[in-house]
Amino acid sequence: MKNRHSGSRIGVKTDPQKIQKISDHICLWFLLLVSIAFISFVLTKLITAPLRNKSFEPCKPRIVGIFHIASSRDATFDQISKLTHIVFNHLRYQRNGTIRFVNEEEKETFKRMNKLSKKTKVKTLFELEIGDYSDYIKADIPGLMKHRNRQLILVDSIVSFITDHSLDGVYLHWEPPHTTTVQLFVTTLFKDMRDELTKATKQTNRKEPFIITTTIQRKNITLDFDEVLKYVDFLNLETDRIYGSEPHRSSWNEAIGPPTPIYSGHYKNSEDNMNGAARKYSCWTVIGRM
Repeated sequence: MKNRHSGSRIGVKTDPQKIQKISDHICLWFLLLVSIAFISFVLTKLITAPLRNKSFEPCKPRIVGIFHIASSRDATFDQISKLTHIVFNHLRYQRNGTIRFVNEEEKETFKRMNKLSKKTKVKTLFELEIGDYSDYIKADIPGLMKHRNRQLILVDSIVSFITDHSLDGVYLHWEPPHTTTVQLFVTTLFKDMRDELTKATKQTNRKEPFIITTTIQRKNITLDFDEVLKYVDFLNLETDRIYGSEPHRSSWNEAIGPPTPIYSGHYKNSEDNMNGAARKYSCWTVIGRM
């Protein structure tokens, strides 16, 4: 018995105009995508050309160590050689604008450690505390602001100390500026220091600029960082003693915890850690010259 469908053919009716229309649409979309890709390629080349032609210096890691010249133990050559910067802490700032050592013993320790540091590639800086951080002069920034002559003496003293002892720069530990007036003053003083250190660079035939660095506290400080970083090479973010009290501030923070937590925190202080402070300041600042 023959299958009634054998030899039969199922036909499909096609519309040549419809096929042509679909083909035209496909071609149109293809040409459009090719055009977009070409335009994107050209724009990318034009935009990135300045970046490709600009030479970027690789990031220079910083390992900063602070040596207390009042310490009874000297740092070793091996310890110092692992650093990129060593800061000698600290010299005494006097009300007339000059700076000096606390005593002869600290002066000799400084000279000895500075001489040892010169045998390595480490950058040498001295630390100067001004304001509420200083236990011998309380909140003296307002006094500096009132006397331009003292400001000039201070800047001159800093430059002279750096050049006299063949140092690479200064690390300024300031009382946190809480008002716009103080913030502007601090920025102006940094500018004065940079101007004088630039002159000293030329006078001493130094190959590299002198270094200025400063402390930034973890609190919200509305400093104009873009302006400050025109004169300051890099910032030191202070994250120590987040928990527990400081010797001269019994009510600083009575919460129990590590002095410098990386991620941890407690309730309202949940962001009081290194991660929170670094994240906050990385959004506010632009990396400096070094």
